[in-house]
Amino acid sequence: MNWFDPNSEHWLDSQLRDVPVPEGLAERWRSVSLEEDADLDALLNDVPAPAGLVDRLERIARRPVPSGRAYRVAMAACLFVAAGLGFLTAVTGLLRGIAGTGPPLPVALSTGETEPSASYPVPPTEFLAGPASSPVPAEPPAALVDLLGPIGPRDHRPLEMEDLRPTGIQTARPGLPPVWEPDTLRNGPLDSDSDRWGVFGTHARFDALPELKKLAGLTPRGMDFPVVPGYDVAWLAMTGVHPFVFPAYDPALCKNVVPLDVDTASYELTWRYLEDGQLPPPERIRTEEFLAAIDYDLPRPGRTPVGLTLDAGPSLTDNRLRLIQIGVQAGDVPLPRREDVHLVLAVDVSASMRWGGRLEMVHRALADLVGRLQPGDRVSLIAFSEEAVELADSLPPEQAEAFREALGRLKVGSSTNVGQGLRETYALAERERKETNRACRVVLLTDGLAGLEPAVTERLADRLAEAAQHGITFHAIDLGIEPESTGGDGRAAELTTLTQAGRGTRHRARSVDQIRWAALEILSGRSQVVASKVRLEVTFEPEVVMAYRLLGHEPSALTGMEPARVELDFHSGQSATACYEVALLPKRKGLVATARLSWLDAHTGQRQEVVRSISYGRLTSTQTIWDASPNVQLAALAAMSAEVLRGSPFARVRPMPITVYHLLAVARSLDPRIQARPSTARFISMLEQAQRARPARRQPQGH
Repeated sequence: MNWFDPNSEHWLDSQLRDVPVPEGLAERWRSVSLEEDADLDALLNDVPAPAGLVDRLERIARRPVPSGRAYRVAMAACLFVAAGLGFLTAVTGLLRGIAGTGPPLPVALSTGETEPSASYPVPPTEFLAGPASSPVPAEPPAALVDLLGPIGPRDHRPLEMEDLRPTGIQTARPGLPPVWEPDTLRNGPLDSDSDRWGVFGTHARFDALPELKKLAGLTPRGMDFPVVPGYDVAWLAMTGVHPFVFPAYDPALCKNVVPLDVDTASYELTWRYLEDGQLPPPERIRTEEFLAAIDYDLPRPGRTPVGLTLDAGPSLTDNRLRLIQIGVQAGDVPLPRREDVHLVLAVDVSASMRWGGRLEMVHRALADLVGRLQPGDRVSLIAFSEEAVELADSLPPEQAEAFREALGRLKVGSSTNVGQGLRETYALAERERKETNRACRVVLLTDGLAGLEPAVTERLADRLAEAAQHGITFHAIDLGIEPESTGGDGRAAELTTLTQAGRGTRHRARSVDQIRWAALEILSGRSQVVASKVRLEVTFEPEVVMAYRLLGHEPSALTGMEPARVELDFHSGQSATACYEVALLPKRKGLVATARLSWLDAHTGQRQEVVRSISYGRLTSTQTIWDASPNVQLAALAAMSAEVLRGSPFARVRPMPITVYHLLAVARSLDPRIQARPSTARFISMLEQAQRARPARRQPQGH
């Protein structure tokens, strides 16, 4: 390069370096502001231009642009190649999505040879082979042989890693469920019309929201696996379903802590869609909540407050896979002998109680509560929305059916008139108190109270405090689904103020069980918590387990809305279940998995634990799902039902995809005693409605 050639840009740079700087320009530059552009321009105008600069700039401007035929052909070729590469990349990505293949595994399955990889450690040679062929399993019931071909026994070639990667399926990422802004979760301003308020008032803005019955609560956070080799993050991103995890790839994948805080919101939401003859959107289905909807009748613990059981059987996905069910069951809190109680229940039946099926949950919880009354107890029921209606007055336990009939008359009304409801409730409670010596406890079950003016709350608190002096205590069961940090804090503060004034307690409840436990605590005056900070940890043996898959608990796209709780307080009779699909290595012995359940002792505060393991022989002892225990059959049915409704790729890996029709056939082949269980009968009824339902309408983004 000639640095002194006038045609060179380097010559132009050297010429510019020789331009003399006007006197005082540097100091002026440091002090100049944006408002003084005119002064700066005046200074720059005094700068002399270098010799030859103008001619150089003119020659650059007049330089001809290539426009020949060869140039145009070359440009067209470049554009064609770029477009072709872009199209090829798009087609490759589409085929990759359809095939469902994640990042390639470093194992050559066809030849049994290993291939070094910079990102994945190479497993031992014996890790490559699938399990040995098992004997031909027993035949299923004769009536199901033809129907359940896709579910019944299939070929028994060894299971290989590629079998754990379904192919020929769509892997579109499920859409996001709708998000409600916090403002729509709060009650509106109070009506100032004193005639409508009566003593305390009414509010209706929140109650008037449309289509509340199909709004789900906040989506759980789910469970994150470590981002290490052996866990296919791309598969999770494409399908929204946990992939198979290979524990031999990284020690971090051998152990995981399963969240135990699982409700049945997704299952109840499915029911509300099916009532309108429509299937729910797939993204609303969560497998762990379908598993929680079944009563497995787990054995009650003996010497410990919580018990742990492990059971296994074949999977409905593929009978070469094994299903491990881990059950956690809490013991019962004995109800001690106590004074007779008159329980007066004031149930909010405003329109907002449709949201999340709250009124249905109240109905089911109170129907069970009446069976816990002592012979001397009495129970009354008031329903209120705009007006208050007395549905049951001082019924004894032997009239439990009459009380349940009264619960059946709970119908959704219009707006919430808390004042009218409490006025009728306390009039009934006062009348009963004067006639008997029973202790009287008023229980308000509501999802909305926030928005009361301070003067109204203070006046209401004075009335409750006055009644408490005469032996009528006030308790509240808060049914608001939203967390207090996102809009429920106002309601919580008001309810806390009122229950303190009424010498009672406030409880939060989001499920049937939580409503039942809260009511039992109010009735008995004794906490229903049997163990606190319960934690379940599962460890898999990489020498025996080729791969495993956790059913459900996927991390939600709404990350951070509700963090996963890995430690949970267990109440009287509470249970939880977790399920894994496991692919075993062939001809192994020893333990497959170990579950460790720990909790804090209620008396000493020390952490205690119970450990249970399951062996290779236990997993391979049953050949068909009908040979497994009733609990495993129910768990397999519930899990696969959720997988089918959510469009999981693991429900479509066979030549014929599993459908609701096949699931119904499995359900109806269960032992009649299992079908007679209330939760099982309700589940079968759900499948019957799902078979007749219309496909789900796609929700627009952001709805």
